[in-house]
Amino acid sequence: MLTPEHRDYLAAQAVDVALAEKLGVRSLTSHADNVGLPRPFDNWANFPAILFPWTSEDGRVEYQVRPDNPTSLVKGGRPRKYVFRKGAVPVLWAVRPMDDATEVVLIVEGTKQALSAASYAPEGVAVYGIAGCRTWQKDGEPIPDLAGARGMDVVICLDADASHNDRVYDAGIELAGALKGVDAASVAFTRLGPAAGDEKAGLDDVLAELDVTERTGYLLNAIEEAKADPADRRPKDGAAAEESGLTDRLKALGLSGDALRHALELHSRAEAQKALRRLEMPPADPPSSVDLAALLAEPDEETPWRVEGLIPSGANALVVAQAKAGKTTLVGNLIRSVVDWESFLTEGVEGVGNLGKVTPLIDGQKAMVVDLELDRRTIRRWFRDQRITNTGAVLVESLRGRIGVFDIKDPERRAAWAKHLIQRDVKVLVIDCLGPLLAHYGADENSNTEVGQVLAAMESLKLEAGVEELILVHHAGHNGERTRGASRLRDWPDVEVRLMIEGSEDPRYEPAPDAPRYIAARGRDVSIRERKLAFNGVTRRLTLAAEGGNRAQVKSQKQREMLLDKLKKRPGSSQRELVGTNNALRNVLQELIEEGLVHTWAGKGKSIDHALAVNCPGRECSRQEAHQSG
Repeated sequence: MLTPEHRDYLAAQAVDVALAEKLGVRSLTSHADNVGLPRPFDNWANFPAILFPWTSEDGRVEYQVRPDNPTSLVKGGRPRKYVFRKGAVPVLWAVRPMDDATEVVLIVEGTKQALSAASYAPEGVAVYGIAGCRTWQKDGEPIPDLAGARGMDVVICLDADASHNDRVYDAGIELAGALKGVDAASVAFTRLGPAAGDEKAGLDDVLAELDVTERTGYLLNAIEEAKADPADRRPKDGAAAEESGLTDRLKALGLSGDALRHALELHSRAEAQKALRRLEMPPADPPSSVDLAALLAEPDEETPWRVEGLIPSGANALVVAQAKAGKTTLVGNLIRSVVDWESFLTEGVEGVGNLGKVTPLIDGQKAMVVDLELDRRTIRRWFRDQRITNTGAVLVESLRGRIGVFDIKDPERRAAWAKHLIQRDVKVLVIDCLGPLLAHYGADENSNTEVGQVLAAMESLKLEAGVEELILVHHAGHNGERTRGASRLRDWPDVEVRLMIEGSEDPRYEPAPDAPRYIAARGRDVSIRERKLAFNGVTRRLTLAAEGGNRAQVKSQKQREMLLDKLKKRPGSSQRELVGTNNALRNVLQELIEEGLVHTWAGKGKSIDHALAVNCPGRECSRQEAHQSG
């Protein structure tokens, strides 16, 4: 409880006393009031005082005490009016926490300022407090509490000296950068004027000068008219006698004005992102080094497989293909094989040994497909065509248009997904596909850093959920020959499976919709050379084709047939007439000559003429003889 004197004091500062007491604000009048408080406040002796329990959204508490008569101990030449414990970690005080109706988050500098804002803020405004203009960070890193502003419109309310104190102004700019670093939808600043002649006035001072009936309207207007910066321009001369830290270093590099403000914002944004990455990292295990002799003494183990020769157990697999190449169909075939105990791509194919043999899911284990690209109707139709028998072992989540639900970079949402997967005993997880998720995060798919962060979040989900195999689908580049985007995508998987369309290797032409498909795979203990696939349009089943080879062989065979047809129609043709300047065709022609299918002879001048061997009884014949034989 608050004493009558403290009630009057807070009320005079535009604080709703009932709200303050509800938040745990109370008076300390004797040692008896210290019982239950943590050190050093259990030994507090400067009575009377007001105790403020700064409490974060997640319940973390740091106590602050304001003695009526500040101690004579000074810090920086000023009495210590508000006291936190030594080493306190700053808290974003949830004075009026967010709820479903929240439209704006108001972050207010100062203890009484935050309480007065919460007392009179309009509906739809959540209020949070920071103890000072820089107490939203610890050792230069933004506190994790700021992450709660993700996706919200934020307004910052600094004291009035932000307009003439460069340190306060800079602190506001850095806070804005940190909030943008955690993906706040927007950040703006209120502009407070001096109150009662005090150029350092806080929001509580300003509201205290107004009639009670005017306070909410003032706050509403201040929020609606909030600006992009704390003041029209950065103050040239700070209120502090000395400048230090990042601002000084940037100034030494010659930065000033807007350039300095922008640099401070970028630095804070980067620091906020680093802090969030640390927050998402699991606790580090102590090193468990082993000497080489002991390592070499361990027995070798045979590679365990989910799909023999293709996907090792516990692997991260990347499936890469051009749009419309059949990625989802390939995934459907894999899911059917895993749950129905069928070989993958090799069912009924001879001469492949154990390639494609599946270690099936058992005892209630499941495979799950998280599809970020296709709508529910298409997924349903395509999976129905697969004719899966053990449908209870397959889970499907269609998130097209709802990708934010799969925000696995957010620790809380990732934990919720991990719990969901654990409860359903999901062992094989397919994410189809990466592109929409990168777009949701605004990540540059060519940036190893930004793509790596998303892949790290997937790894964390896999570990936290106990998933054994993670299969990620991604688009290929324009020529269909390699993964599109950052090189990190080539380093990350244990195995990369490429699905290719005949003709895609030539970027000048669009492959035909019914062009043959080919598959190849490389990775740890995996090496499958390019093979043609056979496709059953009714069942959507894929198998390795008994004949057809790879695209190079198919192309070579077509070129052979073309050259043989030319010679059948025009025996005695010269090399120039047959192949022109095409080196690839020249090599194919040479193969036909070496195989004895084509004979040559000296023509006119330096020309070498050619004919089908069946038209020439010996290795050589004349153009006339070849024509007569033809």
